[in-house]
Amino acid sequence: MQVQSWQARAVTLQAALFLCAHVAVAQAAAQDQRPPVAPVVVRQGTPIPDEPRPIERPKAPAGETPSPDDTAEEGQSLNPMAHRCFVRDVMAFFDRTHVRCYNAANGRLVYFAVDTGQPVAETLLVKAWKSMRSGKPLQLKYAPTSDLNPPNCKPRDCRRLIDAAN
Repeated sequence: MQVQSWQARAVTLQAALFLCAHVAVAQAAAQDQRPPVAPVVVRQGTPIPDEPRPIERPKAPAGETPSPDDTAEEGQSLNPMAHRCFVRDVMAFFDRTHVRCYNAANGRLVYFAVDTGQPVAETLLVKAWKSMRSGKPLQLKYAPTSDLNPPNCKPRDCRRLIDAAN
């Protein structure tokens, strides 16, 4: 009767497991079996937005009288209006770039905006920052009516900017 120590049995067991693993790999290689490859899924993180569309404004029914703001805008000429704006802040959004003034034009217009996709948007940012840093007013020309406003530019306090000069 031969008595083996537990260390000898452990070494024998390790050798047997090692041998079994190599035999399994050799058999798989002989049969050329490869594990199945999962298909590659490409996910888009952020959806690409559509082109900005003009805001659709509700029309007043035939029986109602228009608001005083609408009649004031209709009476104005189509020539650009001018305003000396002391720049409060400048913001660039996805759909528009706007300047906010400390002093309101016509008593209510404090935002002047352009579409971000227009080349004048970058010029507006530079001129507005320069004006804000120097403390000098920015000379603005803007559309007198709200029908040309960029997206998300509210008719009651925002107008499309046509030109800006320091």
